[in-house]
Amino acid sequence: MKNIRGSKLTLGYENTVIIDGVSIEFPMNKITILIGANGCGKSTMVRSFARLLKPMEGQVLLNGRNISTMVNKDISKELAILPQNPIVAGGITVKELVEMGRFPYQNWQNKLKAEDKEMVEKALKDTNMLEFKDRRLDSLSGGQKQRVWIAMVLAQGTDIILLDEPTTFLDVTYQIEILDLIYKLNREEGKTIVMVLHDLNLSSRYADHMIALKDKRVYRQGTPDQVVTKDLIKDVFGMDCEIIKDPLYKTPMLVPYSQAIWSSSPASQAI
Repeated sequence: MKNIRGSKLTLGYENTVIIDGVSIEFPMNKITILIGANGCGKSTMVRSFARLLKPMEGQVLLNGRNISTMVNKDISKELAILPQNPIVAGGITVKELVEMGRFPYQNWQNKLKAEDKEMVEKALKDTNMLEFKDRRLDSLSGGQKQRVWIAMVLAQGTDIILLDEPTTFLDVTYQIEILDLIYKLNREEGKTIVMVLHDLNLSSRYADHMIALKDKRVYRQGTPDQVVTKDLIKDVFGMDCEIIKDPLYKTPMLVPYSQAIWSSSPASQAI
C-alpha cells in the first residue's frame, strides 16, 4: 500500500532545531494542510518529505522505503513537489516547462516518447493552459504561471503532490482558482495532496485533514472542525477570535478580534 510518513523526525538547519522528534503520516487520497505561526516548521517539514532537506534524526518513509536510500528518479515517479517561488531560466515556454515534469521517465537521449507527450497535453488541459502552450512563461499573469507550475507537477504522473504555499502573492480570485484546481485533482484523480497554506478560512474549506504545528511538534491534527477552534487559534497564533460556520460550505470560519477597532467601537463601550 502506498503511503508517506515520517518517523521520529528532527529537522533543522545547522544547529537550529525546527521540528523535534515528530512521527507523522499523511492520509492517502486526501488533502492535508499544514498550518501554524511563521517559523513553526511547515515548509521545513514539506522540504524533508521531498528529500530537499536531510533529517538531523529519524527518517522519511515512502511506501515503506527510507527516502534517503532511494535514487532521485524513483522518488520523482512517486511524489512531486512545487516549492515556494520556483525559478526557471528566462525565455522558456509553457510547454517546455511542463515537459520538464517528464524528466524522471526519459532515457539518456532525453527524448519525449508518445506517452510523455500525452501526459504533457493532459496536464495542460487539466490546468486550462493548453491554449497558452507556446507562450513564454514570463508573459503570463501570476495565476497563469502558477497553473503552469502545477501542470508541470501533474505531468510527473505521481500519486503524491507536495505544495509549499501555492497561493502566495496571488490575489483572492487566483487563490480560489488554484485551490479549486487542487481540489478537483484530489476528488477526480485521487491525488494525495499535502500543502502549506496561511489562510485559515481557505484551509478549513479545502482540507480533509489539518495539522497544526507549534513548539517544534504537532500541536493537533484532525478534521477542520477538530483543529480550527478558539483555543487552538489562541495557543498557536496568539490571537483571540470567534469561530462561526462558513455560510456557504459550513466549514469553520475564523473571525478575529481587532483590539484597536474593538476598544473604540460603540459595541465595546456599551458593555
